[in-house]
Amino acid sequence: MPNSSQLQVAEAASKSPANRLIVLIAIIVGGFCALCGAVLMEARRSTWERAAEAGMSLASAIENDVSRNIGAIDLSLQTLIDNLGNPEILRLDPVLRHKILFDRSVKSGQPDAIMILDPWGNVYLDSRGVDTPAVNLADRDYFQSHKNNEASGLHIGRPFVGRVSGIWMMSLSRRLTYPDVSFA
Repeated sequence: MPNSSQLQVAEAASKSPANRLIVLIAIIVGGFCALCGAVLMEARRSTWERAAEAGMSLASAIENDVSRNIGAIDLSLQTLIDNLGNPEILRLDPVLRHKILFDRSVKSGQPDAIMILDPWGNVYLDSRGVDTPAVNLADRDYFQSHKNNEASGLHIGRPFVGRVSGIWMMSLSRRLTYPDVSFA
């Protein structure tokens, strides 16, 4: 335990101008640090708000782009279905028929391929060329959806690995029907 003379020395030292200056500097530095911390917290909050706004803008742009692309592809599919309903087009030379059916959809660059399947899931027509690959797609979800549902409209399928290309894809499809409304 300190004796009274030591307490007097400590008390005198605490009252010295140097100690007061040190305390004042410590208070100023502490205040400056607090001010810097508050500015940094405000900058962080502001940055998060701008990031959220940018994220919302980006999500909106992506949504609009995807919507527009899906709409364009759906319109191409509907036009193709309408043209397939014309028996004169189906009787044309295969090269001319391919050009009439797929020319605009292939030039648009939107879908990788448009394929027409027969009622058993075999590729009947393919936008990539007159010679169609011998592939059966009856097990795909898009084929099963249209086969089992007369009222199905545009079907957006789950991602899958293409049997011909070997790359990940997703399908957009529409049902083909014969005039008697049976699955075509």
